[in-house]
Amino acid sequence: MVQIEINNLTKSFGRRFTIFNNFSLTIKANDRVCLFGPSGCGKTTFLNLLAGLSRPDSGDILFTTNPSNLIEPRVGYVFQEPRLLPWWTIEKNLSVVLDNIDPKDSLSSVRRILKLVRLRDHKKKYPNEISGGEQQRVAIARALIIKPHILFLDEPFSHLDEFAAAQLRFDLLKLLEKVKATTVFTTHNPLEAIYLANRIVVLSEKKPTSIKRVINTRFAQQDKKDLYREFIFEKPIRRIMHELLK
Repeated sequence: MVQIEINNLTKSFGRRFTIFNNFSLTIKANDRVCLFGPSGCGKTTFLNLLAGLSRPDSGDILFTTNPSNLIEPRVGYVFQEPRLLPWWTIEKNLSVVLDNIDPKDSLSSVRRILKLVRLRDHKKKYPNEISGGEQQRVAIARALIIKPHILFLDEPFSHLDEFAAAQLRFDLLKLLEKVKATTVFTTHNPLEAIYLANRIVVLSEKKPTSIKRVINTRFAQQDKKDLYREFIFEKPIRRIMHELLK
């Protein structure tokens, strides 16, 4: 299990625009944390800094298994779009990320993860032969097949219709219970934040971006099988929604 320590992080774009200034946050091992806020508040930038896709101007991002043991974690990343290679089959899009693995073991891993995301009959298809929701399942499978210590998801359902997104949220929640990765995701959908996270970090719109508040949800360890249907009507949901949107 890997914890993330962000200490005094600063990131600017040019001389006049500072998006983070001395920003600090601790994400506990096996936590599911949502970065919640309006468009332009820096959610994707922050996620890219954590994932090593962008470099901070100053500050530290530390990955630890205990206070004295720094590690270089395996990281899975699910982007807003699936980003599958159209000239490769679904099977090949997954096996390509398994470097230095025996082909037999790679094939076994691909079959296993396709079964988990309910796409095992699609392995020989190409991305343009499956739906948008199915493509995003493949993207999630690609991030999970490497058995990541940390999983990052950047608004992974924002381009899907609500019916497909709702099903994928439910499936992702079941997958995360099996994978046991520290998970950080972004959204500006309050219901998605409450449903998937056990801790919601609400970011400010004003720059430099700061943490307005951190909200713990009571649904983190529950079986949420039927929760989504009656979601909006529960008093705790209304209370958290009010905190998110005030």
